[in-house]
Amino acid sequence: MIRHESTSTRSEHDLVSCLRAFAAILPLTFLAAPSPAHRSAAQPPAFQSRTDLVALAVTVVDAGQRPVLGLSKDAFSLTEDDRPQPIVQFTGDPVPLSLAIAIDASTSMKGRRFEYARDAVWRLLDHLAPEDEVCVYGFNDQPFVIAPWTSDVHTVKRSLLEVSPDGNTALYSTVSSALGALATSHHRRQAMVVISDGNDRDPSDNPMYRGPALTSPLDVAPGPDPLSPSRRRLIPLLDRIRLSEALIYAIGIDVPNRYGNDPLDHAALRQLTDPAGGFTEIVHADAGAVTIAERIAAELRHQYLLGFVPAHPDDGKFHRVRVTVTCPCQVRARAGFIADKRKGPQG
Repeated sequence: MIRHESTSTRSEHDLVSCLRAFAAILPLTFLAAPSPAHRSAAQPPAFQSRTDLVALAVTVVDAGQRPVLGLSKDAFSLTEDDRPQPIVQFTGDPVPLSLAIAIDASTSMKGRRFEYARDAVWRLLDHLAPEDEVCVYGFNDQPFVIAPWTSDVHTVKRSLLEVSPDGNTALYSTVSSALGALATSHHRRQAMVVISDGNDRDPSDNPMYRGPALTSPLDVAPGPDPLSPSRRRLIPLLDRIRLSEALIYAIGIDVPNRYGNDPLDHAALRQLTDPAGGFTEIVHADAGAVTIAERIAAELRHQYLLGFVPAHPDDGKFHRVRVTVTCPCQVRARAGFIADKRKGPQG
């Protein structure tokens, strides 16, 4: 535990600086963010952790998908590989967040659709706390950085205004790039939000498409190979998601447009988000993306952090985790973790 001692010779600013320096040294240290009404006053972290802890960001929502607040540690139960594990660290207070956003900038997003998607990103930015950081990727034929890690949301908004949609939809490459960016972030609590209206497609895939597709391109491939190029890109990405601690959310825009794109593959998006503790929401109107972004932002600000000591801390294997609560609520957390303490990001 980190203990704070008042002293007349150390200023409040010095205390905060020391805490942040210590967080950069211990990979599993969480610093709880003060509530918005008390950000000017330095407060001791409500969640401290040791290097042998696995930390889970847990979302609890009611039947209306509204965050359930005020639960105590005693309301939660946790199992690792179906065996009960004691929860040794717990907080329901805000903790600094590193958020990666990936926005589709392909041809099919031109016009009002991209404007609504951009508004959705702005809504996410408006809910970030001063202690949070964000990076934004765009993607068409390949991923590109719109804004590197920053806490200056105004700079990010200006950068988004310079993006003009065109090209294909390198969805999976962008998710992989964003996971790489999260590995270099400053905070241990991490999340990713993907906004797209299309299926993963690389420029090299185009020769296999001749005319309007009757089925999803993810399920069709020429020749004896049963996997499409997109499916072959998805498989290693799913492995990488299991290695990450980031929550992943997706907003899928499934609206017909004049570019004749294939039907949105809902299941492929859910393969990215559900094991990672997030969710995929499909909207059938362009403006719906903004509404879902608001819901994601509220969820990210009202989560619980649970810490436990794994039974096999460094065996390099995947271990299933399940979190339950005593109230009749829905609980979301990542499906498991890789027991390898060497991989933990900083923050």
